[in-house]
Amino acid sequence: MTIQLTDEQHRALDADSERPHRIVDPKTQITYLLIPADEYYRDTLDNQQIRNIIKNYGMRGAIDRMNA
Repeated sequence: MTIQLTDEQHRALDADSERPHRIVDPKTQITYLLIPADEYYRDTLDNQQIRNIIKNYGMRGAIDRMNA
């Protein structure tokens, strides 16, 4: 689902220097963080790569301990 910003919302985001932008749902009071999709996907990929590296080193350590 894609939600389009209104002109008023766009102006409010342009005027706000805080990053990421914080959006509050007035009905639930839940705060959401609004970031550009390319930043989200880049950071998600980077984090997945870091998790894979940590996992691989952990597996190597376990294998080394088994072979010792």
